[in-house]
Amino acid sequence: MTKLILSVLSFLIFTPTAFPSSHDLTSNLKTEFIEAPLSVDEHFLIDQTMGYGEIIVAAEKIVALGESLYTLFQKGRPTSQTRYSPISVIPRDTVTKQPVDIFELEGDADPVRKKYIVVKRNKLGNEVGRLEFLIHFTPKRSYYGSGQYITNAAIIPLKANTIFGWDLDATMQVTGVGIKGKKTNPIATATLAINYKVYSVATNWNETVVIDIEGTGKVLVTE
Repeated sequence: MTKLILSVLSFLIFTPTAFPSSHDLTSNLKTEFIEAPLSVDEHFLIDQTMGYGEIIVAAEKIVALGESLYTLFQKGRPTSQTRYSPISVIPRDTVTKQPVDIFELEGDADPVRKKYIVVKRNKLGNEVGRLEFLIHFTPKRSYYGSGQYITNAAIIPLKANTIFGWDLDATMQVTGVGIKGKKTNPIATATLAINYKVYSVATNWNETVVIDIEGTGKVLVTE
């Protein structure tokens, strides 16, 4: 019996595949995108007043106001949603080339408010990371009856979970703005990216979630 116990212990100690390593837990990761309902508290978060910020992108006919880069999560904890300005994609004055007065934009469309959960699973189907956030913006803002522009767009961090021994950092970045549609009725677009890193003492992996929004109210989330 003693020889059998020693044999088993020897196998467990000296066989490198006896337990999964950090690499095993995060290799061949698959991504799931889940749209989830908002709680009452989460509606309250996105109703808070935020400033309009500075010009971050200037194109021929439009400008983007707000902040082009800010932190969402640090070591798995969401940052305060009041520390940054939302994104607005609005027209430029045809004469002065300056942004039009945002208070001159019209429209009575309800804000678009969506909650997404990004889940990372390994090849065994086990969840190794989870990221929850809100997307909020007001679409269909017109300027003297023309166009569908975007105001007050923001990504608000909610929650992040990782496997034991790992942490998560994430930032929001504006990667592009533009217009589409007819010249007489342009549609503003914006591409926002959530760049996140899940890491441990030994290793880390980096991912990006791409969020495309339009002045029509359309939202597309991809990786």
